[in-house]
Amino acid sequence: MNSMILILMILSLTIFIYTIFSSDIYKYFYNPSLKNENDKNKEFYDPSSFSRLKILKDNFEMIQKECLNVYHQLSITDKIKRKQEEWNDNIDHINEFIKKNENKYWIPAWTDNWSNYALMIKDTTCPGITKKICPNTTKILESIGGINVAGFSLVHKNCVISPHTDATGPSFGTLAYHLCISGESTLIVNNKTVIQQPGKVIIFNPEFTHSLMNHTNDDRIILYIDFITDI
Repeated sequence: MNSMILILMILSLTIFIYTIFSSDIYKYFYNPSLKNENDKNKEFYDPSSFSRLKILKDNFEMIQKECLNVYHQLSITDKIKRKQEEWNDNIDHINEFIKKNENKYWIPAWTDNWSNYALMIKDTTCPGITKKICPNTTKILESIGGINVAGFSLVHKNCVISPHTDATGPSFGTLAYHLCISGESTLIVNNKTVIQQPGKVIIFNPEFTHSLMNHTNDDRIILYIDFITDI
């Protein structure tokens, strides 16, 4: 009788172990490739999962001060306009303009009422006045590493960025980082919304269709980073 109970217990335990090891639960927690594959399908990511970027939020006031200096001191150029495809490997045209003009201008983006001030491209701080006008921000960015593009992004009051996708994201080994500097806007990613407010960090997958609405009477400025990650 005792032997029969023992056999049944062993059989039950064997079935239980088999069920767990063959389940999606086990695969998720113990198979990194599957977990990463699931992560690629997320719109937003928890900023606390990216510890190397924490230094940015920790130095928000310093970055905000330098960003607002750029905002007030530099104008938006009418000599060039960034095309949507000018990103990462297609950015030579922008690089040449930045170098020639010592990075003294905001550069308009491909949609109206949206401009960018470049800080770093391919882990290299932009030439010209960049380090002079943003000494602490550039020093922090240089300490992080793995940055494809970093800069300030300005959307004017009562304006929108139309729905689009970017040639960045998990398929390219990167994610988008936003640290709101000033103003308030609504970021929409794959029909999911989040509010941008000063000091708030948002990390998202830019391969999803995304857009932005600034329906306030103030310009919205963020620190934007396209950063390398193993998601």
